[in-house]
Amino acid sequence: MVLNIILFIDWVFVIPGAILTVVVGVIYGFFTNWGFFKYRWITVKWIVAILIILAGTFYYSPLLEQSLEIADQTRDAALDNPVIATNTIQTLISSSIQGLALIILVVISVFKPWKKKKK
Repeated sequence: MVLNIILFIDWVFVIPGAILTVVVGVIYGFFTNWGFFKYRWITVKWIVAILIILAGTFYYSPLLEQSLEIADQTRDAALDNPVIATNTIQTLISSSIQGLALIILVVISVFKPWKKKKK
């Protein structure tokens, strides 16, 4: 049940939020003076944001879906399944790293720590 809720949150909130964030970033890049790579802090934000999205898509989501599939097949026995235990630990670690990266992105957005790139 918990895995279904996490998967629901992933599909309904996280994935659309990530897509919307990229779309807004592209709009800001085209239609404002910020540009895409005009400032180092924006370049770092793009790189970190894309890495977060790729990690979520190709690492975090497959672990979650594998655990859910095993849990659906084995029901109560899934609680003792070592694959689910390993996936849970890896998911906890990776989601903590992603959360920290998101906090770093907010800090970068607020403080804009690097100067404009030289031409």
